[in-house]
Amino acid sequence: MRRIAVNSDRSENSVDHQSDIGNWKRTLDRLVYFVRLSGVPPALIQRQFGSSIRRYRSIRQARVPPIHQLAYPRVLARWKDDRPFLDGRGRPRSLRYDGPEPNFRTLVEGALPNADPADVLASFKRHRIVSQDLNGSITVLRDMFVPAGPRLGWDIYIVLVSLQGLAETCYENIRGRARGRIPLVHRFAYTENFDPRYLREYDRFFRKSAGSFLELHHDWLRRHERTEPLRKSRRPRTSRLRSEFNTVGVGLYGMAGF
Repeated sequence: MRRIAVNSDRSENSVDHQSDIGNWKRTLDRLVYFVRLSGVPPALIQRQFGSSIRRYRSIRQARVPPIHQLAYPRVLARWKDDRPFLDGRGRPRSLRYDGPEPNFRTLVEGALPNADPADVLASFKRHRIVSQDLNGSITVLRDMFVPAGPRLGWDIYIVLVSLQGLAETCYENIRGRARGRIPLVHRFAYTENFDPRYLREYDRFFRKSAGSFLELHHDWLRRHERTEPLRKSRRPRTSRLRSEFNTVGVGLYGMAGF
């Protein structure tokens, strides 16, 4: 078997804690549940897990970004959408870090109340999302948060979160038969007789239609976010969802060759 070498965003340091990559233990648990439910013997599952661990024992780990930085695109979204932060042409205006409002600090505090504005600015500058001139004026360079340089760690995180969301959705739909539970949607549209000559054409169609679909959901979800801080309570959770992040949304991915 030919090994593919990936010379990208890598570090030999281990991930500090579980929250850096989402609830991976739960994702593995759900996978074992599905396989066991389909009738695969426990001994065979254990043997396969052991084989996979041996195969990847010496793999070098990707540098996964801290989980709090993954919410930073919300700051950029607010910069593009909220009127006080737009110029006369409706584009993101240049901001001072602090001082007379609107400024960068109030921008961050309105989008992410618990975030450190200095860390957000440092991250934006590191990924060349913004520039800051000698007078301290901060200007948007790109209207999307696309990490600059090697991005293997970001891609790995997105993969893990996507798998977690899909696994949890399917698990809830299979296990959640109790009365009053809200079924989560997971639907598919595919053909087993696709003409490969149209793959590029379908890719363009998928990206265009997915973009407008996700933008519609993004706007709806932003309007229905909790505004008050999350409080810890000993009372039983009333929500049917078990995610400790109260994460709700939709994800799209293209399928090919499965």
